[in-house]
Amino acid sequence: MGIIYTKPSAYRKFVDKRFNQYDWLHWTDGAFGYFPSYTLGAMYAAQFMAAMKKTVDVDDAIRSGELSPIFTWLSDNIWSKASLLTTDELVKQATGDTLNPHHFENHLRNRYL
Repeated sequence: MGIIYTKPSAYRKFVDKRFNQYDWLHWTDGAFGYFPSYTLGAMYAAQFMAAMKKTVDVDDAIRSGELSPIFTWLSDNIWSKASLLTTDELVKQATGDTLNPHHFENHLRNRYL
């Protein structure tokens, strides 16, 4: 059975014009719980990046396209332990602290201000 395409509704057209294509789905589905999840992910990522930069020259790795030091750090500190530890234990082992909003705040300040 093939995919059935339907004409977009007026509401969908309205939403598509006003929101990023990746955002509208959550609004129209009423799945507002996704947005805090994305924020938590961004907070963890900022903290992981701050810890990674203590031992890996991330900027040079990205600039050169040689990403193996980044993947090695992620493998050693995150991926290989993800199912073995609680989230707090994993983050503390990888970064030395449980989730700390200070790292996300620094990321936002450095990126946008």
